[in-house]
Amino acid sequence: MWEIVGETDDGRDAVRLADDLKPDIAIIDIGTPSINGIETTRRIAEQSPQTYILVLGSHPDDVYVSLVQRAGGRGYLLKESADSYLHHAVTALSHGKYFFLDRESTGTF
Repeated sequence: MWEIVGETDDGRDAVRLADDLKPDIAIIDIGTPSINGIETTRRIAEQSPQTYILVLGSHPDDVYVSLVQRAGGRGYLLKESADSYLHHAVTALSHGKYFFLDRESTGTF
């Protein structure tokens, strides 16, 4: 069972919440205000390495997958696919796996 322990629409607040709440998984929008989702991911990965990060984006190419990976994210999912794949992505991350799905990739690895 999943429990939502915090929510914000701001990158700086997401970093602070991850540090305070120590969630197992953080779902970050790539377009967060104040600092973008890539920078938010990098900061959370550095400050809270126990938190696995899934980034939701609207850019369907492997450039963003690579940026997310380099920032410390463990998953990338297109927002348009979230209805179909969010459960799979969160489940994969909760089992220590990676989940990268854009139009050019096929899912977990």
